Amino acid sequence: MRKIVIDMQNYLFADAVATAFKSSDYDIEVIRAESPRDTVELCQIYEPFVLVMEVTGYAPWKLGERLRLRDEVKALCAQYPFVQNIPRERVVGDSGSLFCVVPRDPNATVAVNRARWDEAKGGYETLDVIYRSESGDPILLFVSNDLGTVPTDTTELLLTDSHPDTLSWYPIPGIVALPYDSENERRLAYDFTFYSQEGNDGFGSDIGWTCPSGSQLTQEIWAWQGHTDKPALATLELHANSSQEDYWGAATFSWWYESDFVTPEEVYTGDWGLTANREYSGVIMLDLTRTGGKRYTPGETERIIHDGFIVQVPMAFEDYTYLSVDKGQHGSYLPIQLEPDTVIYFYPQ
Repeated sequence: MRKIVIDMQNYLFADAVATAFKSSDYDIEVIRAESPRDTVELCQIYEPFVLVMEVTGYAPWKLGERLRLRDEVKALCAQYPFVQNIPRERVVGDSGSLFCVVPRDPNATVAVNRARWDEAKGGYETLDVIYRSESGDPILLFVSNDLGTVPTDTTELLLTDSHPDTLSWYPIPGIVALPYDSENERRLAYDFTFYSQEGNDGFGSDIGWTCPSGSQLTQEIWAWQGHTDKPALATLELHANSSQEDYWGAATFSWWYESDFVTPEEVYTGDWGLTANREYSGVIMLDLTRTGGKRYTPGETERIIHDGFIVQVPMAFEDYTYLSVDKGQHGSYLPIQLEPDTVIYFYPQ
């Protein structure tokens, strides 16, 4: 079945086009974008054979904006391949704002509920369980303003990890308002969306990604916690060469299994350098050789990491201090990067 995404200003015209496609002799599935802000995500998910866009004299449907959106779709559809691999049984809902929920704990319990505010109890009560899974696999979650005749109805997302800690989130259509523990001043979730220049309008104009500076990379020891074949930890330490304005220097990458946080499994040392890839990302060149750890044997054939890895930091770096690293441009991986989720996130140690 071939898929077609339709993005049009005129609702009746879009409905007529969709009906014509559906009633044709071809095996076609039509996906309607509620607004141009949905178009890129829908193309990433459904990988359509055709994207149909209407051009009018009003923003954001003008010709120049349509051409920019076309170029963005082409550029972004190849990114985040794990989103394209999410099966239909893990797509919750069918219209509204689209969120991709990626639990950090692969063993987390994920539940999506229809909830309603109970004034007497001073909290939400669950009306219906829409989705539930005992694994932390990513899901696609559609959230719509049109939840029925009761304005206090909402969508509730519950994530319970292995510790167990439970995250409760009520996503809001049209904006990114992430859960936050104000009592302990702790972020409970992160937004990894790539915003375009025209669409960088999440919850606050400074939410989005940009190319890091050398000083941002070297001011922290970067730590990662996640899962390889079992729970693991890693650090990336970048030192500046003062004569080159902090854009290259010495680098050390180490990783351990969480159950044996004494001797690293591997230690790589060498050099790093940073260049701008485009406005929203950079490339960090790592030229590293394995020099220590349990898996290292003196005199062994050298194991080398030599590639340029795409990196990004939030535009609001001072408030949201973390580092996104994708796989190497020539197919290399850090030892902790596994397909299909090759984008990993480092936080200050």
